Amino acid sequence: MKTNDELRRELDQTQQVINAAETAMRLGLTLDSHSFDRYTDAMERQKQIAEQIGGDENRVQGLVVSSAMRGKETELVADTCVIEAVEELARADFDTFRERMLLDYDFILEHSANLLVNKDGNYHCLLVLCEGEQDGILVDSEGSAYARYSGFLPDARMILEDRCQRVARDLLSEGKDSFSDTELRSRYGIDLFDGGCLRNLFEDAVTKMPEVESLVCRGGVYTFGLKEDHDSYMTVAELIRCGLEDVHLLHTDEEIDVATIVRLSSDMITEAGFDEWYDVMSAKVEKIYTGNYGLQVDVSGCDAERLSDFSYALAGYCPEEDYDRWFRDESNAYAMGMEET
Repeated sequence: MKTNDELRRELDQTQQVINAAETAMRLGLTLDSHSFDRYTDAMERQKQIAEQIGGDENRVQGLVVSSAMRGKETELVADTCVIEAVEELARADFDTFRERMLLDYDFILEHSANLLVNKDGNYHCLLVLCEGEQDGILVDSEGSAYARYSGFLPDARMILEDRCQRVARDLLSEGKDSFSDTELRSRYGIDLFDGGCLRNLFEDAVTKMPEVESLVCRGGVYTFGLKEDHDSYMTVAELIRCGLEDVHLLHTDEEIDVATIVRLSSDMITEAGFDEWYDVMSAKVEKIYTGNYGLQVDVSGCDAERLSDFSYALAGYCPEEDYDRWFRDESNAYAMGMEET
């Protein structure tokens, strides 16, 4: 019986085999049958080792997550992946795919024309989900029918649901009660007619929102059905579209540092900014009035420190690269903020 130290050394050895094989595949090289067998044997052996030393793990209490770990990496580099389509597989089919990813699959071939690395180095991928599971696998086939490049995406289903709900709330904040598939593609890069799976996920995510009763599609146009008893209110996102000047955001429950926002305008927040400050953008505007600071807005429903950070960033008190990524600077607020520091 091997000790845990001996098992961990064997774990390192099998990891070296796995890393070498995966590096070769990332470079587009084809493994011969002997090398591929060593690769699959190493992965299977790692599962056995994990079970043997799992007694220690069973005594550890805490959060359990899934990830693709690598040994002795000098740095961690994340690739930008654009989800072009989504496929959901039954459990048995997903397990087959996960364990035999270098085989050809019809569901990959169906989307292969759009699965590639563009000139900016972004991976355009198919997201493969398993029925009833949260995690997924990203696939870039480079025009082929197998997973030439792949990556594990933890909580993929939850990420998709959150993204769909953000899009819906953004549209609702503009006063829209309907939208077209063309609008979703052009504004958000979402194609609901990629084969049905993403459309179903979008509809399920949106109808889970507390304010939405239904979502009906006719002729490529979606219409929201809102609940009659839902508490309708103005959000910070809607406030920004009002075009106010010299605005001060305050939290209803806590005192915060207050910054003067020179001007609000309808298109001043970029998509990246909306994602970064989504919690603040979705917060509730309780009151607009004239106070000690001038024009004041009381806000609830978000963290007080986040509201203050958002105000200061919008007023130009943040790193320039972040400001350029989050905001469109019509009022030259960044330069004004830097002059005051």
